[in-house]
Amino acid sequence: MQILEGSKPLEARFVGKYQIGEGDDPCWEWTGARYSKGYAQMRIVSPNGQSRTVRASHISVYLFKGITVRSKRGDCVCHKCDNPPCVNPDHLIVAKQWWNKHDSMQKGRARFPKGGPPKKLNADLVRQIRLSDGYHYEIANKFGISRPMVTMIKNKTSWAHLAD
Repeated sequence: MQILEGSKPLEARFVGKYQIGEGDDPCWEWTGARYSKGYAQMRIVSPNGQSRTVRASHISVYLFKGITVRSKRGDCVCHKCDNPPCVNPDHLIVAKQWWNKHDSMQKGRARFPKGGPPKKLNADLVRQIRLSDGYHYEIANKFGISRPMVTMIKNKTSWAHLAD
């Protein structure tokens, strides 16, 4: 599949948008547009005329490794170099979101809610959560879990076996 932008192929547009750093294994710094968190982005037009913005790291693994990233399946592109604007295919790994989060935690880069890292739930904590008043995001921050998990506990779709 060749994605075109006007009459210029994607490959030609992509190659002109990064600068190779120095050293043995340099990052390829994206010089084009970036998302607010610094991740490289590129506007593409598919053969059917649809225009959209795509992460340049996704385009890099497509062009250099032949891998199509399927975000709807939970795929993401992880940066081994921890440099968001890098598009060097040797620095990029296609993995699941849970792996990326684990990698981030291992490197000490993960951001947690006010309650600290996620807690392993037990029966006592679940009972406390069910009895807690307030907005679900506030309860989530207090217990160090996600807001959807609070909702599932309160609605008894999670930990349904536990009596109040």
